[in-house]
Amino acid sequence: MGQKCIYVDTDGDDRTAIHVWLTRGDKIVALARICPAETHAKEVSIGRVISTERGKGYGRQIMLHAIDAAIECFDAKIIDIEAQEYARGFYQRFR
Repeated sequence: MGQKCIYVDTDGDDRTAIHVWLTRGDKIVALARICPAETHAKEVSIGRVISTERGKGYGRQIMLHAIDAAIECFDAKIIDIEAQEYARGFYQRFR
């Protein structure tokens, strides 16, 4: 039986990536994908960051967890962060 999934892994990188998520109760409120170096980018990368609600700190929390996972799991020294232009200011706070 096939897995029911709400999205398609269009780039194929989910197979080697680590996914982290934040829950409140039984609901996922934020998630991110961390890819090892040389899979999605030259360096370890964080992308597909999603938060269900703005202003609750979920985005900040998931980014901190994603950075920790990148360092712990992939020994990241440099992390490439994928972001849409409008979100650039948010991600620059994590330098």
